[in-house]
Amino acid sequence: MNDPLHEKAFRIFERACDLPHGERTDFVDRKCEGDAALRTEVTSLLEHDESPANLDAAVLEPARGLLSTSAAGAGASRLPLAAAPDRIGGYRVIRTLGEGGMGVVYEAEQDSPKRRVALKVIRGGLLSHKLIQRFEREAFVLGQLQHPGIAHIYESGAVELEGRRQPFFAMELIDGEPINAYAKRQNLSVRQRLELMARVCDAVQHAHQKAIIHRDLKPANILVAEHGTGTGTAGKSSGTGSTVDMIGQPKILDFGVARITDSDVQAVTLQTEVGQIVGTLAYMSPEQVAGDSSKLDTRCDVYAIGVVLFELLTDRLPLDIQGKSVAEAARIIRDEDPAPAGTLDRDLRGDVETIIAKALEKDPERRYASAAEFAADIRRHLQDEPIAARQASALYQLRKFARRNKGLVGGLALTLIVLIGGLISTGYYLIEARAQRDDAIAARAEADQKKAVAEAVSYFLTEDLLDAVAPSTESGQGKDVLMRDVLDEAAERLEEASRVGGRFEQMPLVEASIRKTLGWTYRQLGEYAAAELHVKRARELMRQELGEDHPDTLQIMNNLAILYGAQGRYDEAEPLYVKTLENQKRLLGEEDSDTLKSMNNLATLYEAQGRYDEAERLYVTTLEIQKRVLGEEHPDTLASMNNLAWNRLTCEPADLRDPETALRLARDACAMTDNANPPFLDTLALAQHLTGDTPAAIETEEKALSLLPPGAPGRGDYEGALARIEAALKEADTAEEPGGG
Repeated sequence: MNDPLHEKAFRIFERACDLPHGERTDFVDRKCEGDAALRTEVTSLLEHDESPANLDAAVLEPARGLLSTSAAGAGASRLPLAAAPDRIGGYRVIRTLGEGGMGVVYEAEQDSPKRRVALKVIRGGLLSHKLIQRFEREAFVLGQLQHPGIAHIYESGAVELEGRRQPFFAMELIDGEPINAYAKRQNLSVRQRLELMARVCDAVQHAHQKAIIHRDLKPANILVAEHGTGTGTAGKSSGTGSTVDMIGQPKILDFGVARITDSDVQAVTLQTEVGQIVGTLAYMSPEQVAGDSSKLDTRCDVYAIGVVLFELLTDRLPLDIQGKSVAEAARIIRDEDPAPAGTLDRDLRGDVETIIAKALEKDPERRYASAAEFAADIRRHLQDEPIAARQASALYQLRKFARRNKGLVGGLALTLIVLIGGLISTGYYLIEARAQRDDAIAARAEADQKKAVAEAVSYFLTEDLLDAVAPSTESGQGKDVLMRDVLDEAAERLEEASRVGGRFEQMPLVEASIRKTLGWTYRQLGEYAAAELHVKRARELMRQELGEDHPDTLQIMNNLAILYGAQGRYDEAEPLYVKTLENQKRLLGEEDSDTLKSMNNLATLYEAQGRYDEAERLYVTTLEIQKRVLGEEHPDTLASMNNLAWNRLTCEPADLRDPETALRLARDACAMTDNANPPFLDTLALAQHLTGDTPAAIETEEKALSLLPPGAPGRGDYEGALARIEAALKEADTAEEPGGG
């Protein structure tokens, strides 16, 4: 390779490489003025140096016979392969694999130990101080890295070739192909491609831990070896139902443009001048295309992995810079946002789309801080665990959704209206910790977000749901709609909206709020299995989004305990009640309204188990705090009054009962609710009966029944109570008649 034209071209190429991209064309024009052949040669070298199909990608695939002019890059089509020497040091050269702007790679056999290797040397006759430094740096970098995902370097040194001393290094000969080509040929699933990229992240993290940034990660530099962790038959089942372990082992190549980040090793590195771009443009981060090496860190590799992952899953680059000038391409990378991956493939919507978006953030501070974090999120998704990344625009999207759907439709049924009211009430309290409510700015943001959740929920159960059960406009006839029909329709539509690609896929708190209310309503109807399904899912979502100790998470745990108690599953209900109450006392305090409700609920459970003394003590404590904190007319205070009265009327043994005190408590509770609360009236009726005023008891029980529509949940209990009181009155009248006893 002592062609004078080529030598001159290479010297110009070498100097051009050290210039910013925007200055290279003018420099080459000046140096090659009037010499078209020279200019063609320099241009081909530059094109090859910037091509994604670079030297290593083209030549380290001997098993697949990928040596061709197209595979070797633009410049290689004009440059003949170097004649292979018989030996280089302790290596027998088998053949020339390929060559590029920097050097030549040979396939060789090492004398000891016996193994096939790739020998990389600088072109004969083209030595310069900078090229030697760059070459030595690549050997130094690779020598530090010992990871199954990085091509190993076995030896580095210098040998006499053609009368010149030339540096070389022997490295692992990879029997593989670029990661995107491998994925296509093996027809890998999305899950397998994600696992493959998680392994790439592992390898890059290893390099970063050695203070090494690659700076030129791309598919051509990530080969997948057939003989890796699997057999290469990626699409075949292993018999375990999983094909993830069947994929090959990715190997990262070409650390020739890596930057050592530790200042202690600068003596063996070549610092990139400010303004020089090193790497392949399409995979560069925004800060990398700016050309200021002082601003580069490991997150530029994270960005590049994000580009590779995007391409691997969608078969296209996130940004179209094909045919653009370097300046225009750099502007696009810095300023334009890529299309969400989910818009190109519906299967990528949700977690995968979010993970890619975080890796491709323009601002490094918003990107994954490390390749390890990137890999961890990929694996969380693969294991169906919550990912750490969250879409920055979720709140914005939620507000837009709420604004599009403002109107409320009424008129289905009284129960549905109550259900919607409950959703609006609970939706406002699902998002932020209550400790921030005193901060004016945080409170305003919290209120906006809660309102957005409530409006989205309300829309779902009004316009959207009523559409499904509204009178038919075609037949002119209305549907005979039962509340269970409405709930079942709501549940079915909620499942659809919560799937991948559904409206609520990125709105877990909206889904949780709907499920919470559906569960409560199913429980009121006595449909415990359906209720449990929704309450458990609501609890899971709240734990994921808000945390174990958030007040709303604790509240839904309390709801689940109530559901278990209603079914007589006391052994399951009690630990939930106790745990919830302990956490609420610790986090919210004993006087918080949620804490007091939990105390009341636990007392009710004790009563149902026949533990009347424990129930009495807890009822009394709860009532005292509620009167002091909430006031005597607060609904929660009145509920506790009623519960305490009932406990004093029904406790065992009978000599512990106190009907007189119970009568006073029940009368107060009924008076403060205008005698319009059926449970309170039921308690009052029993107290009246047990204190000897049975006619008044019958009148009170009839009043309670009149407030309940036919078929209402629990109506049968009131009818049974009325029958018992009437029977007792009849029995008493019979006993008083002459001869009646």
